[in-house]
Amino acid sequence: LDNKIELNNKINNNLEELAQTLYKHWFVDFEFPNEEGLPYKSSGGKMVESELGLIPSKFKVTTIEDNAETVLGGTPRRKNVDYWGRGYSWINSGALNQLRILEGTEEITQLGLDNSAAKMMPRGTTLIGITGYVGIVSMLEIDSSANQSVVGIIPNENLPKSYLYSMIKNEAPIISLKQTGSAQQHINKNDINTHKFIKPNRRLIYKYEKTVCHINEMIYKNLIESNKLEKLRDILLPKLMSGEIRVPIKE
Repeated sequence: LDNKIELNNKINNNLEELAQTLYKHWFVDFEFPNEEGLPYKSSGGKMVESELGLIPSKFKVTTIEDNAETVLGGTPRRKNVDYWGRGYSWINSGALNQLRILEGTEEITQLGLDNSAAKMMPRGTTLIGITGYVGIVSMLEIDSSANQSVVGIIPNENLPKSYLYSMIKNEAPIISLKQTGSAQQHINKNDINTHKFIKPNRRLIYKYEKTVCHINEMIYKNLIESNKLEKLRDILLPKLMSGEIRVPIKE
């Protein structure tokens, strides 16, 4: 079981790297396929000046807030027991260390949701840490809320989920340079909203989306399988250790 879980993790890391390598090749190095299927920049594609340097003529510089909705998380009061319990998934910023988020850290009730800054975000939302885990990026595979150290960026027709995730992951190190604070470094929601990035034309965004969405689906399936295997392992181990289940050994 452990070997299979480890293999799934290696496959997922390779798939993640593959998606980001393709993003960088197309949208950072500008070597996306042109109309003849040749690498754009090295084949003499037209480049124009912008505030972020030379970019392909059909690309533009824009901000995240002009293309997507961002959501800042919140935490219901811990002292109010009516705010915590079965209801809606809620994650803390530590969950961002996971490649994809399959389940909540805790659950909050409808009262907790109504009486706090916590807001529900749909599956496919890209998450970025703004305090403590600054610049760490993950993606929701469930509907969930989050604490105030997390900002969610919700995909839409302008920025579909696979492209959005890859773009934010690529831009996160630059966004993180805006950190302030002496005790604990942090960025804020406005730093994300006003962040400028180079946006390709719609045709290329959806060409990338079509390619990478299959990669993300494979990552998701591997994570689901590993999650089930971990639970099976955790059920079996105590039973094997206590002798409740015995493995016959041939002489």
